[in-house]
Amino acid sequence: MRFLPTPLIATLLLCTVASPARSEPVVVKPGKVVLPMSGLEIELPKDSRKGHTWSVSGSYALDDAFDSRDVIDEKVDGKLVAGSWVLVGYFSAGDCEATVAGTTLESPWTAKQDLWGQKWSIRGGIFTFEGDLGKVPAVVLCTTRPDRKSLLLYRFFLDLPTTTAQADLQTKLAKLPMLARVTKSWASDRVSNTPPLRRPEVRNRGKLEAVRTVALEVTSLALTMPDDGYVWVPRAHGENDDPVDWLDRMAPAVPEIDIEIAKLPNVTCQAFAENLEAPRAKGFRSSHVPEGWTVGPVLEVTGTPEYTVCREIKGNAIVVGMFNLPIKGPTAGDFTPVAPMLEAIARAASM
Repeated sequence: MRFLPTPLIATLLLCTVASPARSEPVVVKPGKVVLPMSGLEIELPKDSRKGHTWSVSGSYALDDAFDSRDVIDEKVDGKLVAGSWVLVGYFSAGDCEATVAGTTLESPWTAKQDLWGQKWSIRGGIFTFEGDLGKVPAVVLCTTRPDRKSLLLYRFFLDLPTTTAQADLQTKLAKLPMLARVTKSWASDRVSNTPPLRRPEVRNRGKLEAVRTVALEVTSLALTMPDDGYVWVPRAHGENDDPVDWLDRMAPAVPEIDIEIAKLPNVTCQAFAENLEAPRAKGFRSSHVPEGWTVGPVLEVTGTPEYTVCREIKGNAIVVGMFNLPIKGPTAGDFTPVAPMLEAIARAASM
């Protein structure tokens, strides 16, 4: 079994949208909040302005390529004065510079800026919303780190005129404690496995549902995605790929979870474990493996642990390998968020 990097299927929204607050937002108090689609756990700061309120929502779509965003809106005395989008993913446009370059802004400008302990690629200009909001000053910024998902932020300054100078926007951006805390959570892996689709403030913008049946190319399983509150996407199989199927958990975006599935005819789970020629990862253990599955070895794949489990079904060994990032911490090796998917795989293999 071999690790393949997560595909670049989290796409940018390049078209105009109706509003930064159309996903059934919920008003939240300052303090701990888990952003539904990214999975980042942040501390919303207190704001000194009288009548200031925060609201949080999220949305996603599966129709073409997967995309999702968290929305954090700010109101003062009931009037929307600012909005922020938070996206975490491997973006199909490429690196951060290419990602921000693909955003649709009028009178655009670009910059490089060090903020909140990170180096950012920035693009600003005028963003156009449909409806009453119309044209507003906006800044889009992206940062990344090796072998992990990037962080992409949109900031909409609804209380400023569209003639606001670039320097003024960059100065105001640097003084936003909420975005600083989002960045810190992303950089320090302060994350949660909270199922986003269980939350009322999350909306499906597309037509394709998260619970759907997909045909896996290699194992030939007709897999019905579980109703587990997560969003899973099958990975397309390349000509030179290993004979396994891949599933990527897209929401929440972090902690990252990818699994590979192999069907081994006329093989027992014991034989799989004994005959697998792959280096073992030392110091890592699987936890909370659901009943009916045998705990397999933890493999070391390009420095990343792969936690394997196995189940014998109709004369086949169904082997599932799980990768999760970060590789250390409370989520490492924990099969709790994967348990409904394992049962779905077992049902599909039994048919």
